[in-house]
Order: sequence, then C-alpha cells, then structure tokens
Amino acid sequence: MKTKCLSIVSLFLLAATSSMASAETSTSEAPTELSPAIMKVLCQNFPLNSRCVGEAAAPAAEETAPVETEASSEAPSTEEMESSAETPTAEGTIVEVASANDSFKTLVAAIKAAELAETLSGEGPFTVFAPTEEAFAALPDGTVDTLLKPENKDKLAKLLTYHVVPAKAVSTDLESGEVTTVAGSPVNVTVEDGAVKVNDASVIQADVMGSNGVIHVIDKVLLPPDM
Repeated sequence: MKTKCLSIVSLFLLAATSSMASAETSTSEAPTELSPAIMKVLCQNFPLNSRCVGEAAAPAAEETAPVETEASSEAPSTEEMESSAETPTAEGTIVEVASANDSFKTLVAAIKAAELAETLSGEGPFTVFAPTEEAFAALPDGTVDTLLKPENKDKLAKLLTYHVVPAKAVSTDLESGEVTTVAGSPVNVTVEDGAVKVNDASVIQADVMGSNGVIHVIDKVLLPPDM
C-alpha cells in the first residue's frame, strides 16, 4: 500500500511538472501528451483510464462488453408492443361475413346444404349477389324447403352459383351488360342513374367486403334460365 501511494504521489508530481512546462506554449495549441513514465504509473494504478492501451486496457474492454450485449437484447418497449397489437386483421371470408348477418340466414343454410361453404371460403375472388331473407320468402310456398332437401343438392348448387361471379367487382366496376356466373349462365347487369339491377333484382346494398371478394345485396332470388 505504501509503495502504491508513493507511485500515485510521483504521478501527480510528474503531471504537475508537465503542466508547468506546457503553460509556456500558446493556449490555442493542443495539450502535450503525457510522457511514457507518467503513462506507466497511470496505467498501473488506474488501468481503466481511457489513455491506457494494450494489456492495461484489456480488462476494461472485457468488463464493458457484457453491458453492450445486454443493451442489444432488451425486450420490446410497451409502446412497440401496443403498436404491433394495433395492426388491423383481415376481413372474414364471404361465408363468414354472411354468417354474421341475420339478413342471410336462409342463404347461409342453402350454401351449407349445397356443400358450397368450403368453395366460397376459398381464395376466390368472388362477387356474390346475395338475396335477403325477404327475397327467399317471396318464392312460392315450399320452394326453399324443397331445395334444402339432400336429394335436391345439385339443383340448389346450380341456383346458388348463378348468384356468383368468379371475379371481384365492386360497385364502381359494374357496367351494363352480361356477366358470366359460376353456374355457366350469364346474368344481365344494368347500371342506370347510380342504380344497379341484376336481371330483375335491384341491388339494395353494395360493397359488403370480405377477404376473398365482395357481396352485393339484392331484393330477389335470381333464377337460372332452365329453372
């Protein structure tokens, strides 16, 4: 301990001598570098000093390295996690959107009975002209019940696919003319003064969006030419 104290005193004396010598130079010049003797004493007693290099500086580098590693592995902040949670999710498929709407109970039951739910939940895209509950109720008595019977599955599938176009067409895309349906037969679309008709049915709500297409609500059930 006594030897170390003497070394420190020697350090300060040498530093003071160096400072007095440098005082004769202009104040605008850079300070004189410490002599090797001063540096040796400095690094022996204060190895973490930034002026120490080589073996004397190695312990300092080893001690500070873990701090940098810990900083780089910090967990995401609360703000970052909240921002990620705010990322919007995709809309449901056409079948999921229709299932969540009470106006399409009969339509959804018919889609399931015709085993078209998986198809209309696929990638698509599809445009569906979807009749309301009132539209199905307007059919002759017993028609819906008959169509929902297992033995009429093919006929029901043909009726439903006549309401589906294998492309995504929002209201601004619709133009007057024939449009081919998934059933193979075309429907006639008429656009006039902002109103849209499909055959003799009117679009009463347009652009109900799904992740795999779009629904346009109509007030009548579309009947294929051969039904």
